[in-house]
Amino acid sequence: MFPPRDVALNLLMAVGAVRARAEARHVTGVMDDPGLAAAMFARLTERVPGGVDGLRGARVLELGPGQGLGLLGRARDAGARCSAFDVADYADPSTVAGLGVDLRVGPAAHLPWADATFDVVWSSSVLEHLRDPAAMLAEARRVLRPGGVHVAYVDLESHHGGRREAATMYDFLRYPQWMWDLMTSRRSIWVNRLRRSDWERLFRATAFDEVVVDVDEPPCGLAALREQRYLDAVDDEDLLARRIVIAGRASPQAG
Repeated sequence: MFPPRDVALNLLMAVGAVRARAEARHVTGVMDDPGLAAAMFARLTERVPGGVDGLRGARVLELGPGQGLGLLGRARDAGARCSAFDVADYADPSTVAGLGVDLRVGPAAHLPWADATFDVVWSSSVLEHLRDPAAMLAEARRVLRPGGVHVAYVDLESHHGGRREAATMYDFLRYPQWMWDLMTSRRSIWVNRLRRSDWERLFRATAFDEVVVDVDEPPCGLAALREQRYLDAVDDEDLLARRIVIAGRASPQAG
């Protein structure tokens, strides 16, 4: 990243015509790719009690499916009753209708379902883009029945390229928050920069217990990351988590 250029690009996104063009080209949700959807479905259902079989008769909510409903298509085939929530109408209405998905659109601060509606809430590469992740986790907890599970795949790398190289894998951590926002706040590459330990803490603070974190480690290894001086304040456990699947059970004691 190059701060002067990125600040200029971010400011340009305030121009209506520029923003409209960028939004028209933006791709969100990749789960219409059968290979990606199958792999992600396998990862998420590893943390659902009973696995794929545990979806039979379950009510499943996907957060932020974007343009791809491949995960919910597989859940439906496994016998689940499927719903989805997004902040915009990204999905093809004919696909939504064909799958029988209850898709609702609205602001991220509120999920438009009653308390204790779902058995499973899941998402793929969504939570890292939330401006107020604690609020969404609280909403996910609210709509889960006691004992239900929230499973999330979270991409903790830079969304600006250079994902495999130690020098650029976490390059968003080079900048103070004010600079990061000035560079990216209107752009799709903005992420909240939370680390593995932050997500685990947030899940536990939101009345999720039995929190489990599966980690994808970086190909470059810890030693190469430790050579990057801007990462000195990040502990080893967080450096070694480039992507995670985090799962928590909704505590029966809170609701």
